Amino acid sequence: MVKSLDDGLGRLLAAVDEAGIADRTIIVFFSDNGGWAFPPRATDPEGFENVPATSNLPARSGKASLYEGGTREPCIVVWPSKLKPGTTNDALFQSVDFYPTLLAMCGLQPHADLKLDGLDQTPALLGHAAPRDRGLLPLPHGSPKQAENIPGFLPAPMCAAAIGNSFASLRQRRRQ
Repeated sequence: MVKSLDDGLGRLLAAVDEAGIADRTIIVFFSDNGGWAFPPRATDPEGFENVPATSNLPARSGKASLYEGGTREPCIVVWPSKLKPGTTNDALFQSVDFYPTLLAMCGLQPHADLKLDGLDQTPALLGHAAPRDRGLLPLPHGSPKQAENIPGFLPAPMCAAAIGNSFASLRQRRRQ
């Protein structure tokens, strides 16, 4: 998986370089959730049924979980002449923030009548105060059977809230 991703990203970056547009191309690498950190039902070849497909260590659990292993994702942004390579940031960035952020990075404004759910995160990317100090992650799916195998999975409509460096999971109980 990592080799395939590395190879694909290498081809993409080579194509950008060949086209002569690397100095004016923004590249974003983002995952939608943590990796699948649970043993598969079967493997080919056999014998690896108790070995998870991925590890999110040191974070706990993975995909479909409200623990950090399911909610903390990688986000890598390349913005030539704006972001210094190797810069890190702990801003709370949600996927809904991409549209307004990318518009701003390109010097564009959204249509005046367009209601955006996300926030422009360019200040945070540039090392200034982040516009978001809290985040909400709704996960309205699941079954009691899934909860048996996924640590941190709650088999009812659930959500997680992050405020600064604090994190809490919330659960709505199913009606009987």
